[in-house]
Amino acid sequence: MKKLSLIIIIAVMLFGCEEYGKIDVLPNYDVEYYKVSDYERYSMNLVPEETQKKMQKEVYELFKTVKSNDEIDNPYKYDLYINNSKITKVRSEKEWSSKFDNKLVKKMSEWKFGKYVKDGSSQKYRIQFSFGAFHYKFKEKEGVNVIVYGNQVEEIDKGLYYLAVEEMPSPIGGIKAIQKNITYPEIAKKAGIQGRVFVKAYIDSSGTVRKTEIIKGIGSGCDEVAMKAVKKVMFIPGIQGGKPVGVQVTVPILFKLQ
Repeated sequence: MKKLSLIIIIAVMLFGCEEYGKIDVLPNYDVEYYKVSDYERYSMNLVPEETQKKMQKEVYELFKTVKSNDEIDNPYKYDLYINNSKITKVRSEKEWSSKFDNKLVKKMSEWKFGKYVKDGSSQKYRIQFSFGAFHYKFKEKEGVNVIVYGNQVEEIDKGLYYLAVEEMPSPIGGIKAIQKNITYPEIAKKAGIQGRVFVKAYIDSSGTVRKTEIIKGIGSGCDEVAMKAVKKVMFIPGIQGGKPVGVQVTVPILFKLQ
């Protein structure tokens, strides 16, 4: 009887370990797929012009009739894992929404990309695909606009960036979207440094921050943190004459000790 009880106890322990002690090890695709730099993306033409147009058109078709703010007025970001010019995997930075994400993935399967060649052979790589879908109202016209970010690169020519336009750019998610990117520098904390940093940002016609400058800073690492925080945020582009244009804006960033 004692032997039978011992066998039962051992069996329970073994099965218990198998049931509760199993850990799934997930594959690290970020190692398998090389993350290309912006320079490589443009110099190797990894996102051809035809694909850029398909991205813009097909995302717009999905969102043009959306009314709910739950699916709009927020940036969407996806990591695209590419092999042999085709997307093989997709990872979203937002909670997956079957209403739009699954439809978009079907479109993505038709997108064609350039080959990333290194050491004489084609390599797997990954890029970020991001866009903003937002409501607009200009004079008597209103609707939904979609901007795909990061498809074009351009030199900063301050003369091409307006100082004031009919509709000024605004960060998607508001100033809170910028503030949440702020990490208070330890050196500034220890020195009791606080105040406002004024950052000049050059927002291009797609709503991307192309360059930042400090107009007035407070030092101790806060200026650099403020510029990086502004660069991470996408903007609803400025509008002049009914068209999106490049605009210079000043963004105040508050550093305040609790």
